[in-house]
Amino acid sequence: MVTVKYLEAGTPMPEIADGETWMVVECFDNSGRFYGTGEGHKPSGDMVLYAPLSVRDTNLDTALAAATAWAEQHQVETIYVQTDPTAPRHSEEPES
Repeated sequence: MVTVKYLEAGTPMPEIADGETWMVVECFDNSGRFYGTGEGHKPSGDMVLYAPLSVRDTNLDTALAAATAWAEQHQVETIYVQTDPTAPRHSEEPES
C-alpha cells in the first residue's frame, strides 16, 4: 500500500538515501499543472525511473493517480506531494 504525504508549503521532499525508492508529485507552476518523478524497483530488483509525461501529468488528481499506480508496481511506499509552486523542486520541468 502506498502512503501519500502532503508537504507543507515551501518544504522540499526529504532526502532519500541512494538505492531507496521514492516518488514526488509537484506543482509545476500557478497553472495547476502537476507532475511526478520517482525511482522504484523492477521485480528483478533493478532500479527503474518514473519520469514526467504530459499525457499523465496534467492536474493533481491525474498525476497522483498515475504516480500511485506506478508506485504500487515498483515497491515505492511513500509519495510526497508538494502543492506549492514556489517550493524548491526535486525534479526538472516535464517534457511536453
